[in-house]
Amino acid sequence: MSAGVVRRFWPAWVLVAAAAVCYGNALPNPFVFDDIEAIVNNEHIRSLSPLREALTAPPQSAVAGRPVISLTLALNYAWGALSPWGYHLFNLGIHAACGVLLFLLLRRALGLTKPSRVSNPSALSSPTTLAFAVALLWVVHPLQTELINYVVQRTESLMAFCYLLAFYASVRVMTGDGSRRFWTGMAVAAACVGMACKEVMVTAPVLIALFDIIFVSGSVSRALRERRSLYAGLAASWILLGLLNATGPRWRSAGFSSGVSPSTYLLHQAEML
Repeated sequence: MSAGVVRRFWPAWVLVAAAAVCYGNALPNPFVFDDIEAIVNNEHIRSLSPLREALTAPPQSAVAGRPVISLTLALNYAWGALSPWGYHLFNLGIHAACGVLLFLLLRRALGLTKPSRVSNPSALSSPTTLAFAVALLWVVHPLQTELINYVVQRTESLMAFCYLLAFYASVRVMTGDGSRRFWTGMAVAAACVGMACKEVMVTAPVLIALFDIIFVSGSVSRALRERRSLYAGLAASWILLGLLNATGPRWRSAGFSSGVSPSTYLLHQAEML
């Protein structure tokens, strides 16, 4: 690997290394909480054939209605059965990848701002430095520990990866940097995969549009007129989300349908927060 490549991508290497140093000791940790039902007792992940079986999960489990997550668990089982190492390593890799994507997104977003009026701006205020600082803090923050220790939380991290990728690709479309068709397709594909990971992805099309309106286009009409294909594709991903949740795959697993009173549920959620 040339020195030029190392210098150009040093933020990504540092972010990956930071994630490995902070969370590498979590790899041998046992399965906990919903991992037992979603992995240890889940017969659906025991084989990759037929594929439809690997894309499904027991009703009411934490991965029901989330076929991408179910498939990743089946792949982990195919590689290492119930050894927790592979599952945690996968989660660690996704978390590190999210950190790199966050850096790339922030650097591009900060680059949209007007140049500083200061005659000699500090290097610390450059988009690259600020984006790297924020991404590094995000990667090593103690709250992220759950994403590696608790395997089923890959529903969050994989959704976040797709969210960031869809956002980054959309910004590339907005700024006209690269193939418009390629980045539009990438954004829509990432949105669809994210919808099949966790329902929080539902906000992605709205947030991307708001970013466009506020920081790029300046108006709703211009954003929709200039990027009609992008927003049509992003909105279409909502259809997939609706289909995946039409049967209520986890209607008993959370909220007021989980078998506890509303007041008890809210008290527990406050403690979790």
